[in-house]
Amino acid sequence: TRGGGIATTPGGAAPAATAEVSSRRAHPEDLMTEDHRLLLRCTWPLLQSRNSAGVMAVAALQFDFAPAYEHHRCAKALMFCMRSTRSASEYVILHSVASFAYRFPSVFAPYYAGFFVRASDPLHVKCLKLNVLTEIIAEDHIPELLKELQAYLRDNEMSFVSNAIFALGRCVQKYPKIQERILR
Repeated sequence: TRGGGIATTPGGAAPAATAEVSSRRAHPEDLMTEDHRLLLRCTWPLLQSRNSAGVMAVAALQFDFAPAYEHHRCAKALMFCMRSTRSASEYVILHSVASFAYRFPSVFAPYYAGFFVRASDPLHVKCLKLNVLTEIIAEDHIPELLKELQAYLRDNEMSFVSNAIFALGRCVQKYPKIQERILR
């Protein structure tokens, strides 16, 4: 039609080509052009870069455009980047990892131990790690998380201890079966 709308047959039904397009929308990777595929394929090696900003940029590209079954590569590279950086940029990397982890918790679930708090972490890093941990934790890793949270309850910083208690509450909301264990 001239107005940019969907063309219909005289009976008012949409043509068969429209049904084909709508069925393809169920698989976003089918809608990618060869140029998109080439871009994604050419950026994979950059995940091995020593430059954390480059790794974060490639991860953002991959998380936004790559099929979900390939996201685990980015998670692995980001976790390595986070472990290997001990500077002011650590928080920036952690914040980026946290934003990806909130969108794709199952991708980061195998790396939950990488979010355990170190005694040398500043308070804002500790709190962010707690939030990510409670977001990505899978039910089969709850016992390890509970042991870790019990250790956090002995910390000297009362604001961190209160955040650990809130983290316990978020775990109970997510997995009500553990309520009895926490109350003991």
